[in-house]
Amino acid sequence: MLTGDAVCRAALYPKFITPSGVFDEEALLNFAGIKGTEVYALSVASKFICRSDNGVHEYGVTAAEIANARFREKNGRSPEPIDEEVHYVGFYEFLYGDLIAIEMTHYAVHCYWLPENGLHMHFQAEFRPNGRTGSAREKRTDRRAAVGILATMLRGPKKHISMKDEPYREALEAIDLPALPRG
Repeated sequence: MLTGDAVCRAALYPKFITPSGVFDEEALLNFAGIKGTEVYALSVASKFICRSDNGVHEYGVTAAEIANARFREKNGRSPEPIDEEVHYVGFYEFLYGDLIAIEMTHYAVHCYWLPENGLHMHFQAEFRPNGRTGSAREKRTDRRAAVGILATMLRGPKKHISMKDEPYREALEAIDLPALPRG
């Protein structure tokens, strides 16, 4: 990936919406801990590999379908539309070069090509320990600061409602995805 390439993060409902119905940038950019490691990861897509906004939308719809399939497998039933079902509602993007330029005290920022679930455009952005010692609090503060910097780089949203979600269009279009960057 080149420094000027766009990296896209799918906005999935209800995952990135607070219980009060507010879009949560921190949830969108939640670098989740990888079990058994000190690495924190975020799933993203390469816009270059997706080829277009429509390609990114296809990726996002597929990501939502995968989440819903996991729900069915785990719970033995289909998720309830809107309340439990994952719906792709668009994406935000930032530049790969901006991501890897984020300076951290306790981590190094990486972004790897990591095809997943048959999705060859999937990448994984990671915060990997760089060997410096620090308390858990200092490391958490370092990660939060990096996420805050990344949030300022977000551009979008590019909204989308899939054909499958057409019956829920009104509810999904009512979700307030804020225009970023804020100006």
